[in-house]
Amino acid sequence: MVRILSFAFRKSLLLTSLLIIVLVSFGLISVHNNISFFTSGTADKTVSNEIELRNAINVVSKKFTVTIDNDITLTNNPLTIPNNKDITLTSSKTTEHNKLIGADTQEVISIENGGVLRLDGICVTHAKEDLGKGIFVQEKGKLVMYSGEISANNGGYRYEHGEGHVIAGGGVWNYGVFEMSGGTISDNKAPDEGYDCGGVQNGGSFIMSGGTISKNTVTFSGGGVYNYMYNKVGGSFIMSGGTISDNTVINGEGGGVCNSGGKFVMSGGTISDNTANSGGGVYSVGSFTEPAFLRSCVKIVYKQDTTLYSQGQRTQQKQQQNAYIAITKT
Repeated sequence: MVRILSFAFRKSLLLTSLLIIVLVSFGLISVHNNISFFTSGTADKTVSNEIELRNAINVVSKKFTVTIDNDITLTNNPLTIPNNKDITLTSSKTTEHNKLIGADTQEVISIENGGVLRLDGICVTHAKEDLGKGIFVQEKGKLVMYSGEISANNGGYRYEHGEGHVIAGGGVWNYGVFEMSGGTISDNKAPDEGYDCGGVQNGGSFIMSGGTISKNTVTFSGGGVYNYMYNKVGGSFIMSGGTISDNTVINGEGGGVCNSGGKFVMSGGTISDNTANSGGGVYSVGSFTEPAFLRSCVKIVYKQDTTLYSQGQRTQQKQQQNAYIAITKT
């Protein structure tokens, strides 16, 4: 019996070895860079400059993680996440984030239809005084933010409004899907002539379960989040956690959130200490669903410096445990 088992074991081991050799030969598994040979796909890549970063994204297929071990400044064009690629950008630093710095008048990163970008520990930003959004997500693109920063971006998209041009901010401009579970979107703004959105401008689907949107500034609408109707379809903003605080609208509405024709569902998290002429916390002219206990937290009035201004469909949810919400103004 022992001999039979031993022979069967040796035969099984031989077949396994031959299979591994075949898979390695055809590049179906990797044995490089300390990646287990049972891990499918290409090994992770560490980059130090713009050329290495762009090349790493252009040559990979499917899922891939790129570690930035230095601050990188882009020249001329955004970093593009193409169709059918799933890229994670992370930093070699553990105490602070390496920066990806965009070119003047350009967004730092553009996610194309079918592309997926996951942020996990880098800072997406611009040089002081330069114009440009942080991240632009096309209709079928997807952005997932686990950690890191999108900060100090200064508007940068010009479009016709009336007889002139305006510049809209700021951190993220989303037409696709944006999922935020951590990290910080802060200190983004539109210039003096800017129109909407300091932190996140959403015409797609924005799901916030964690992280912080704070200290963003805009002239007219949506200091933290501007959720609006795009292409005859309202943007959807679902907030179950995280914090929207200390955002400012200089001369308009929605210091924390401006919901203009979209759908805003809030079941958890905190909206606090935001400032606007109307709707310091939330300004809604679309569909706004709130927790049942929210009415006891705020005084709803319709005048200047209101904490919440709501016009349109407004419903309540049943109270949920551990969903502590306060909507206030400075």
